[in-house]
Amino acid sequence: GGMESMSNAPMYMARKEPLYGGISIVDSIVTDGLTDAYSHIHMGQCSEKTVKEFKLSREDQDAYAKQSYERSQQAWKDGVFKNEIIKVSMKDKKGEKTVAEDEECWLVKFEKLATLKPAFEKEGTITAANASTLS
Repeated sequence: GGMESMSNAPMYMARKEPLYGGISIVDSIVTDGLTDAYSHIHMGQCSEKTVKEFKLSREDQDAYAKQSYERSQQAWKDGVFKNEIIKVSMKDKKGEKTVAEDEECWLVKFEKLATLKPAFEKEGTITAANASTLS
């Protein structure tokens, strides 16, 4: 699975005559990017299963997520990615905007990590902050 550009991921439709009742369109992000190819369950459920199996606490996951964000922020500050990034300018409703670095690592609010609700299971431990982002 996985997608290089999720915003450009296609929708799928079977190449056959539509049956009575219409057609079915499938989102390739879900089928090819976010569904485990072996167990056919969502990657979020895979994560919840794995943390239970390896007895990883919510606190451990949040601490790891915090460390990962901090390392990413430091790498940007240190210029680690400067030779790998090309600035992109685009126009939107507010005018012209230039993107020159990954914005995700700066959006985190560390004080909120422990307060986020589980994303995949009611009693789960995977949250929007300690899971991979969809960006």
